[in-house]
Amino acid sequence: MAHNLLLITLAVSALATVTLAGPGGRGGPKGGPHGHGHGGPSYLANVTKEGRREFEAVFKNETATIAEIDAQTSALAEKYNVSDAYNAFTAKHTAHLAAVKANQTQVISNLETVVPKLAAIYQNKDQTRKAQEEAVDALRQEYPVEVAAVKYIRELLGAHDKQRPGPRGGPRGGPHRGGHGHGRHGFY
Repeated sequence: MAHNLLLITLAVSALATVTLAGPGGRGGPKGGPHGHGHGGPSYLANVTKEGRREFEAVFKNETATIAEIDAQTSALAEKYNVSDAYNAFTAKHTAHLAAVKANQTQVISNLETVVPKLAAIYQNKDQTRKAQEEAVDALRQEYPVEVAAVKYIRELLGAHDKQRPGPRGGPRGGPHRGGHGHGRHGFY
């Protein structure tokens, strides 16, 4: 039970880190497709270069609180007549974060099912490595994020011995096997 609680706690941290540390930070990826565009959030598309510099100064202010940044950004959106676009962007961002939180909660709940199933697969010595890999792949089809989260957590905890090669001399699963296998060592 304590082992599962530890895994769930680490999964929450890992998923929050991955979710919140996406490309481009809070405003999303910089620039438009293929590096073109104005280099900021979509509501800045019709803002002058000088206006974008004002927004950028607010975004880069490391001493302001998040509430202060939000208030200053809202004031600048009003100043440059992009309040509607800013409010739409903010609403979309808020909805996205709510969806991420709901998905995160579901993934964490599913870990209580996935962890024992993975343990059973890797502890079963009456199967070939290929059968083991197929069983993990089948579980991954049903729980793709959860299996990836468990693998990530195990790697963070140092579960894979970096000094010992996988089968056929390759890293964890051998060469040309998609990197999903865990060789003789498995998860458990």
